[in-house]
Amino acid sequence: MVRVAGSQMRFVLGTFVAAALALVLSSCSDPRRHSALDGSALASPSQPGPTGPSSSGSAVTACVIMGAPVANATVSVFLVDTGSRTLGRIATGTTDASGHCTVQLTGTGPFLVLATGGTFTDDATGSPFSLGSVRPGSLDDSRIGVLEAFLGSASTLTSVNVTPLTTIASRRVCVLTKTDSTQFVETQVALTNQAVCTAIGIGTPAAPLDPRSVLPLDFQDATQAAAIQKNPVAAGARYGSTLSGLSQQASTSGVPPLALVDALSQDFTDGAFDGMTTDSTGSSVPVPLSDGSLSPTAATSDLKAASLTFLSSPSNASGVTPAAVQPQ
Repeated sequence: MVRVAGSQMRFVLGTFVAAALALVLSSCSDPRRHSALDGSALASPSQPGPTGPSSSGSAVTACVIMGAPVANATVSVFLVDTGSRTLGRIATGTTDASGHCTVQLTGTGPFLVLATGGTFTDDATGSPFSLGSVRPGSLDDSRIGVLEAFLGSASTLTSVNVTPLTTIASRRVCVLTKTDSTQFVETQVALTNQAVCTAIGIGTPAAPLDPRSVLPLDFQDATQAAAIQKNPVAAGARYGSTLSGLSQQASTSGVPPLALVDALSQDFTDGAFDGMTTDSTGSSVPVPLSDGSLSPTAATSDLKAASLTFLSSPSNASGVTPAAVQPQ
């Protein structure tokens, strides 16, 4: 029998405890071993996770949707320098077939979430489209043909939709923050997002809707028909029918769907959907669209009519009628 001196025994036991503790801490610090706070599964250790300078921070699940999900899109998260307005990319991810991906954030924001590339099926026409490709260096750089969302400083959102409506709101935030740095704060960013939905008619001041946090239902997807039929006036259903209406409106106008999104975004940079925007001289001018200009009622009565047209079309796989789901 080999005898171990008391000091040697304490050394061996101490080494064992330290190694075990290090293993536990390593497991706890890996966010991919846990689920996101909103119930979305993060990438497993055997799957490639999001790229970025650090794996520490908070996990945010992005869902990129034009109406139908945008698959294989690159989701880039930029940390915004509120003084210089420059953008530093801190994380990237690629969406799956449902338009989802999880990225790891570092810092407290604010953040610009940008979706580029990928493909989606247009609701109204059934044609395939792709998002554009851009790598902005500044918050004020042009971002045509892409989708985005803005997360304000100290945001606690653990999931964020990236849709035409969040894109409109994000670009309004970019204008507001030029003269008022308090607009970078999450509470103000949320109000701007809610204002977009209220102006379009899928939310009210008494019951505001934040398009970043309510998942829109897909009226092209027959598997979501039961959820839409269960409550066709719920926020997710109204949101989804509005996105389908945007697709229908673009088709009727003979423009690509993302061109209409860009025009509506330009329209709302002054805080109102009226077909007008402000040029570099400070003058109010019509928003250009294709060979003409955007209708003053494009985001209101025109969009409502387009949504009803879509709901009456064969592309509507939900089984609900125009009378059941209408923008307010």
